[in-house]
Amino acid sequence: MKRIYLIGMAMIMISSAYGQKKESNFKSFDLSLSASFSDKGMFINFGGVGAKTKFGNCELNLLMLPSIRMSLEKNHPDYGDPKTEVIFRPTLGFGPQFLYKKWIFTTPIYYLFNNGQWSFTAGIGYVVGVHK
Repeated sequence: MKRIYLIGMAMIMISSAYGQKKESNFKSFDLSLSASFSDKGMFINFGGVGAKTKFGNCELNLLMLPSIRMSLEKNHPDYGDPKTEVIFRPTLGFGPQFLYKKWIFTTPIYYLFNNGQWSFTAGIGYVVGVHK
């Protein structure tokens, strides 16, 4: 009985794999790079996933944006010399993006875990690659 079940499952998998088309829906490659600024630092955004709506040369996106935060912070005096350093931290932002042709206007929001505050930013960017 077990052997019949396995043979039946193998036949179903083979027949469904044979019936698939070999077309790809991948039409373009685009990577959006943008920089946004606030009083808490500078954020470099690397595209993201989300809802996208296109109309003409314009596109409105609501995205999750993987980013790198760059900020100037002072060292704690207990850890040695209290000098100012540039700190790089990975973070995730959320917010709308407006694209016109290949230009990006973005206003993402970030939650900063080190101090428990929200950071509202604004910035510009460019789409690298084939954007259709």
